[in-house]
Amino acid sequence: NNNNNNNNNNNNNNNNASGGDDDDDDDNNDGVKRLRVLVAEDTKVVRTIVKHMLKKAGVREVAFAENGDEAACAVAAAAAVGRAFDVVLMDYHMPVCDGVHSTERILKESQPPQAPPVVIGLTADTSDHARAAFTGAGAAGVMIKPATVQALMRMLIKALRLRRGNKQQRTLSIPAAVAYSS
Repeated sequence: NNNNNNNNNNNNNNNNASGGDDDDDDDNNDGVKRLRVLVAEDTKVVRTIVKHMLKKAGVREVAFAENGDEAACAVAAAAAVGRAFDVVLMDYHMPVCDGVHSTERILKESQPPQAPPVVIGLTADTSDHARAAFTGAGAAGVMIKPATVQALMRMLIKALRLRRGNKQQRTLSIPAAVAYSS
């Protein structure tokens, strides 16, 4: 009986994570599975944890960069061969190039007709300054580490919706910076 209650609670939590009805949940879950995600994180342990969380969320394609410069180069290289990333999970404090500068670079260097990836800050820095810096650079949102799979799923669904909306917005010639302001 407790197992049934736990299963029901888990199902309710999963439905609440996407914030929609069953049809929306199916569309979102299928969409999340198809996302190409780049994780920019300098700490190996955190990369491993995020990899497992993304797998639990259903994401099938994940790549990694150890600093902001590698992330910007990976985004450009993937776009150049028609395999653009949909989402970048970006750490704030990294060597070589931090997450804020990398976010700015990625969004500035993205070339039409390819939509820029949705950048989500992923940081342990809980300061208002960190959040403002990321959003000021064009990040679609900021997640605080440690994050839960449910919180990650909500952010991935938000990214998916932004990607879907961005296709419509690009046809209206709305700049990417506007497309990501919330």
